[in-house]
Amino acid sequence: MTNEEIKKFWEWCGFTILKEKEWDLRRRARIGFIYPNGGRYTRLPSLDLNNLFKWAVPKVVRVHGIGRKIQVRLISGWGDSSGDYGVEIIGMGKRLSLAFSQDPAIALFRAIQKVKEGV
Repeated sequence: MTNEEIKKFWEWCGFTILKEKEWDLRRRARIGFIYPNGGRYTRLPSLDLNNLFKWAVPKVVRVHGIGRKIQVRLISGWGDSSGDYGVEIIGMGKRLSLAFSQDPAIALFRAIQKVKEGV
């Protein structure tokens, strides 16, 4: 995955990437990103499970309609090797995506990407 793919992913989740960074005198830093909650930051969040569940999974729920439930199943020992994690996203009893990686956060990222591309 490239930095451009990651930026597009976070934009899909509701982040705004400023074309020109703004100087924040209080923080003495250049602000380049506005988070969906309105916060202004110097960088995008890292791709870890906490951030993915905070920002990306709710977007999957919103995309697939109000009132629908989404299940995200993280299972170790799936895939080509016993060290892989599998992430399955299920909506309305139907598998929306399935992805594997040795890193559970990357597996979740890939599964969400598949849902995103399928919409």
